[in-house]
Amino acid sequence: MINCYHFRAATAYVAGWISAQSSVGEESITDWLLYDLSAKVSGLKYLKFTKPQEARVTGADWEWWFIGNQQSLRLRIQAKRLRLGIDAYPSLAYSNQHGLQIDKLLDDARANNALAFYVIYVEPGHYAQLCGGPVPHEPLNQAIYLAAANTINRRFISPARRHVSVDDVVEHSNPIECLVCCPYTFQTAKKSIDELDQFVNRYFRDSRVDGNSDIVEERRGLYEELPGYVSSLVDHSKDGRFEWYEREFSDQLPDADGIVTLDLRSVE
Repeated sequence: MINCYHFRAATAYVAGWISAQSSVGEESITDWLLYDLSAKVSGLKYLKFTKPQEARVTGADWEWWFIGNQQSLRLRIQAKRLRLGIDAYPSLAYSNQHGLQIDKLLDDARANNALAFYVIYVEPGHYAQLCGGPVPHEPLNQAIYLAAANTINRRFISPARRHVSVDDVVEHSNPIECLVCCPYTFQTAKKSIDELDQFVNRYFRDSRVDGNSDIVEERRGLYEELPGYVSSLVDHSKDGRFEWYEREFSDQLPDADGIVTLDLRSVE
């Protein structure tokens, strides 16, 4: 449960940061969060790309790979900083020259066999979501939640325009620590991708629903072999220098700000 401890410590820090500086934005929080986790969580690596943000068209801030012996799980993540008392709809329905950000996120995830998620940063102390079960949880220290992008789209974007509160969004979310802490993810010492996959199916079922047909794609996001840009990052993670990485894998890299890998093979 050491990784669980580090996740909870990071979310508690973010909670304190938001409480002390409510104006802090999602970019600053994301940079710190992923760096901190990569420095402390066993098997977690984070590499931020150098390409300019305005060049991105997928709507994703980072790509997250959970790597196992037999299979791996791929997520596309978009971060949002939502504020109490302020309508969340404009942020969730954000658009640019490429169209609605959430449409690009969902379309890209569908086209590239990934699951699309939002990470939501909110003021702490107002919510009591558990990790899908009776696990210790401190709302005062929790400010980071995970929601399936398709759920956000179906609940708040596709219907007629209305005021969306932070409470509305968090109601359909789970604390991000659930990915490593909760009894419904890694229930055994094996910590297999199967268990994480079952957790996704149980609490983020919409993440595998095709938005156009309502068909559930049971294998969405799962891989038996890793792409070259992922395996290379993991295999060379001890080198500490990646000046060559984007040049070598520019044709394979996701159109996002960075990549996170959590290698579970050493504990499976």
